[in-house]
Amino acid sequence: MSFDIILGIIFVGSSFWLWYFVSQRLPRLVSIPDHVVTERLEAHSGKFRLFLLNFRVFWHKGEHWELLRSFIAKTLQKFHIVLLRLDNGVVALQKKLKQNENGGGNGNASSEDIEPGQVIASSHTIRLVKEIRPREMR
Repeated sequence: MSFDIILGIIFVGSSFWLWYFVSQRLPRLVSIPDHVVTERLEAHSGKFRLFLLNFRVFWHKGEHWELLRSFIAKTLQKFHIVLLRLDNGVVALQKKLKQNENGGGNGNASSEDIEPGQVIASSHTIRLVKEIRPREMR
């Protein structure tokens, strides 16, 4: 609630400041002669035309494709890094869950002392330990 009040005060204060600033500058803008305004507009429009001309030449030469490819490559590289970090996080979570599932840290026997087919009883679960064999190559 107080945050909304503070934001309202900031909005009203900035609105009054903007009104004061524009009212101070408006007489100066009105006093500028018309021919000065038109000269500056022509100069700025000439700069804009030159920019468009350079852009047109750039587009027709096909140089934009190289920039587009580099932008896409950088974006995909950053996306790849994000995916790798996500994968590392999932693997860490999986290891943590497996450690909790195996009873790590709550007094159960270590995995080296367990025989295949042995039943492990903990306070949370009763499960059968299976022998893990490597896959056969096909």
